[in-house]
Amino acid sequence: MGNNNKKFWSLFFGCILANSYVWLADIGINADVPQSFQTYTDFVVNYYSMIVTGGVAFIVTCLMIITMNQLFNVCVSEHLGWLLLPSLSFIGFTALTAQLLITQILAAAIPALLILLFVSLVKKRDYFMPERLKVW
Repeated sequence: MGNNNKKFWSLFFGCILANSYVWLADIGINADVPQSFQTYTDFVVNYYSMIVTGGVAFIVTCLMIITMNQLFNVCVSEHLGWLLLPSLSFIGFTALTAQLLITQILAAAIPALLILLFVSLVKKRDYFMPERLKVW
């Protein structure tokens, strides 16, 4: 697959991830509260939906990374900017236009972006730490 095609697929998957934040926030808001948490109303009202949103975002992002690597032969670390640009643009757009949704969108976006950055740093660790290779 050519270099331009990899940029396209990185941008494509970045757009899919950015658009999934609304869906992930909806899952978190509509999640059923387990019986054991129902007595802790402050926790349920303030944190439960965000924790569920972050957990589902973690799973969706991991599945997206696996799909990118296995089916399309696109690595996260190759064109990280094209992968992150739609998410950052969507977060900025949401902050300007829908301030009520920004906390739920960030609850989905922050875990997803941290996973993408972590995978990218792991893939490029030899570039950032060349002295690590000299030890062995």
